[in-house]
Order: sequence, then C-alpha cells, then structure tokens
Amino acid sequence: MSTVCYEIDKESKAMLMKMFPPKYPEEKYDHITVCMGGLYAIPPKPAKKVEVVGIADDGNGIEVLIVKINGSPTRNDGKSWHITASYDSSKLAPASFDVFAKPGKEKEKPYKPVTSNGFLTQILDKNGTPKATTNPNWKIKIFDKPIEIATHPKIQYDAMELKKMQEMGI
Repeated sequence: MSTVCYEIDKESKAMLMKMFPPKYPEEKYDHITVCMGGLYAIPPKPAKKVEVVGIADDGNGIEVLIVKINGSPTRNDGKSWHITASYDSSKLAPASFDVFAKPGKEKEKPYKPVTSNGFLTQILDKNGTPKATTNPNWKIKIFDKPIEIATHPKIQYDAMELKKMQEMGI
C-alpha cells in the first residue's frame, strides 16, 4: 500500500544522519508518514514548519526521530509524527509494538519502519510528552532547541501499485 508522506529533502536527510548517525544496520531518514493511501492517494498540502524535537531508541532494534509538524506532535490518526532513523530487521520487536494488528492478535515481528509507531505509543502521550517507563533500555531525549528541516509532499507507491498503475495507463 502506498504511503502518503512528507519526504525529507536531501540536505535535511544528510544533516540528520550526520547529527544522529544510525545505530542500527537499516537506515531510513527519508519520510514522515501522513497516512497510508491506496492507488489514488492524494499528496498532503506542504507543511509550513517541520521540526525534529527529540530522539528515541528502544535499545534493541529501532531508533526514531520525534517530529512536530506545524506545531502539532500527532497525526490525524493520533499517532506521533516521526522519522524512522534506523532499525534492525534481524531482530524481533515486542508484540506491544504491533499497533496495526487487531486487539489480541498482536505478535512479535521483525523490526521495520512501521515499528516506530508501536514504540512511540509506548513512550509518548497524545501531546508528545514522554511517559514514565520502567524499561531501562528505552531512551528518549527531547531537545531544548528543535531542529527545523525541509520536506515536500509525496506519495511512495509500492511495486505492486506501480505495476497496476502502468497496466491502467496512469
């Protein structure tokens, strides 16, 4: 399924990677998800202000940059704005990070960018404020001064969608 997102521009991505070198083998730093779309997804309006306000690491396989867009810490679906920095797909994320599964059907899965959503629901409240945690491996740091970055609206289609669009002549 396609991802409707704000793509991080090349200069901002390079700056973030230099400031926060990837901790895990798979590095991203490429987008901020707005929502999941379909074949006819519509790009979002340009964001007026995009700020990296913190960084979080679960100590096992996911590293996430915490973001505010136009002053808001959360998307329309209530999940936190973020940039997946790096992850380790050779490790399993806890079942509690599987936030897109039906209740009671959550399971451990390899870390991937979507794991960021589950981790952030564990450590941030709806206002983007860190929750108290007893997990000594989970690290979160909110910056004194946000880091403004540049983005542009985009839709990232997966290979199956692109093939279908080509078949349809889109």
